[in-house]
This record gives sequence, C-alpha cells and structure tokens, in this order.
Amino acid sequence: MLPKYQLFASFLLVEAANFADSFTDILVFRLPSTGYVTNWCASSQPNHFLKSLYMIVYVSNYLSRIQPVIFCTIRAIMIYFPKDTTEWNKTILYMCTPLSLVVSVALTSYMIPEYGFCSQLAPPFEFGAVGITIDMHGPTNEVVHAAISLTCMAATFIITFFSIFMVRHILFMKNICDPQVNRLRQKHR
Repeated sequence: MLPKYQLFASFLLVEAANFADSFTDILVFRLPSTGYVTNWCASSQPNHFLKSLYMIVYVSNYLSRIQPVIFCTIRAIMIYFPKDTTEWNKTILYMCTPLSLVVSVALTSYMIPEYGFCSQLAPPFEFGAVGITIDMHGPTNEVVHAAISLTCMAATFIITFFSIFMVRHILFMKNICDPQVNRLRQKHR
C-alpha cells in the first residue's frame, strides 16, 4: 500500500467527518428552528428516535475533531520517517479510525437511557420554531466535550507546526547541499 493512499484515505475520512458534522447539525439544530418541522414535532411524544438524532450530532462532532489529528499524524510520519511510512501509517489508519468511532460512541453513551423531545424556542426565534433536545436527569459531559475539542485542536496545531518546521529544514538542507542549485544561484547573481 502506497503512503499516498493512506494520506488520501485519511483526508477523505476528515472530509466525511466534517460533512457528517455539518449535515447532522443542520438536521437537528438548524432545520427545526426554521419552523418547517413544527407540525411533526408537535405531534411526536418524547422518544428514542429524537434522542438518537441528538446522539449522532455529538458522535459526528467528536469524529470531526479526532480525524484531523489522525490525518496530521499520518502526514507527519511521512515527513519524519520516510522509509517506514507505509507500515506506521497503515497501523495508524487501521487502528485509530475504528478507535475514534468507538471513543465517540462511548463519550455519548450517557445519553442512551434518556428521551429526546421537541420544545418551543424562545425569542428571537419566530413562533413555531422548535428545537430537538434531550431531558438529562444524569450527568452531562460538557467538560469532556470541551477537553476533547481543545486537546484535538492543540494536537493538530502542534503536529502541523513540527511538520512545517521539518519541511522547512529539509528544503533548506536540500538547497545548501545540492551543487546544481548552488551553481544556478551563482549563475543568476
């Protein structure tokens, strides 16, 4: 398996996670607030289907945070360890991708016993705008959600910073050590 395949596959997973996050956000939060589903929401009792929609939003949100870290890690391995890239990236792609899904589902598992329901949104929303939510009787995980988001953002930033640093170093060393480049520079001066 070529290293470029693993990088491309990881990139597609990042894009799929971001698309899923945007789509589920529109479906669960944006669409009901427009008033288009008010009639359906008003006729539905609290149920597990609405809760499942709410859980899918959180799972896709966690995936959209974790997948860029995996992508940046694969890219960094290609830069730092070019000879061992294929084996390392294959392991990371096949281990971390399912693990990210398991972690995302585990972090939302506290919602399983709850029911989802629709509720009227307060102003500035128009009359008839509803929101899908869950009635939490137990603990919530806002702190965990914030910690995952901040950790993934920091990891992505740090990995990207060191990758850029290494690429600059490689290009700098190539320009210094390549005699043909040096001859061309002397010729154009």
